[in-house]
Amino acid sequence: MRPRPEIYAQILKWGLLQIRNDADAGKTELCSIEANHLHNMPSLIDEDNEQRHKYYFESERTLYLEHLKSQNGIDTHSRAFRHAAIANLRPNWKHILPSPECALYR
Repeated sequence: MRPRPEIYAQILKWGLLQIRNDADAGKTELCSIEANHLHNMPSLIDEDNEQRHKYYFESERTLYLEHLKSQNGIDTHSRAFRHAAIANLRPNWKHILPSPECALYR
């Protein structure tokens, strides 16, 4: 299993790349969605409180994915990059809550 700090660093990496790509394309709404997803991430890197990790996984991550799904005007290139980023994040997300709650993973 990968350490949480490494997982959160990967999520930040992909998110910041996505913000850069969306900003270059003038997609401010997508930049906002990504920034809202990432803004608490630095404080989670060395967090000992398991409830904060659970909250991120169950609430913040879920809301992020719902907001992305609600975006209808995403061009093909942005959509392809975002799908690739989420595909890369999905295995990482599975290691944030190493517990019986794994059945919650999507």
